[in-house]
Amino acid sequence: MIERMQRAITRAEEARARGDVVAELRDLTLFVALVAEEAVSTPTGDEVLAGYALEAPLSRIWEILKGGQVAPSELPDLQTSAHIAAVLGLRELSLGILEHPRTDTPFWEEYRRGLVAFAQGDEFSPDPKVIARAKGELRYYLPFLAYFAGTATIAAIDSAFEKRSKDKRLVSYGFDGDGGTPASWHLRKFAILALRAR
Repeated sequence: MIERMQRAITRAEEARARGDVVAELRDLTLFVALVAEEAVSTPTGDEVLAGYALEAPLSRIWEILKGGQVAPSELPDLQTSAHIAAVLGLRELSLGILEHPRTDTPFWEEYRRGLVAFAQGDEFSPDPKVIARAKGELRYYLPFLAYFAGTATIAAIDSAFEKRSKDKRLVSYGFDGDGGTPASWHLRKFAILALRAR
């Protein structure tokens, strides 16, 4: 894992040197995602995160996004970076990253919209069509939409996390874990708690 992280950072530095912001952004977000995977593999994920100098790559991600040089179709998945920034107390970075949606489905756009509203203390009402279409793996994320709307508790999120961690049919694509590789630390929950409106 450490070797993959180092390769990602090296590629990001090389891309920056040649002015390729798309490649730089891709490799910076990969580095952050790899750190997130390591963090969720232990019950003390926050300590793992503290062991990495993540503010610089997260700040550079935000700088690239603000520069507007990356087309929306070329954006990598930014969710992990936004959640890591939140857990580290980098609220403005997290919300700034969330301003740049790169969503593959209406569900994840609804999640992003709900998280931003939650963080800003705005009302949120999830689209009933999005909820009705949430099948398979997405059903484990429905409690987040309900939490953002004020109709669910953290206990519902914890319950969904436990069920997801036991579901052997899922293949994890990141920091949420699954039945084959369960997450030991609930990064997504701690991120939303850190983003709670002040």
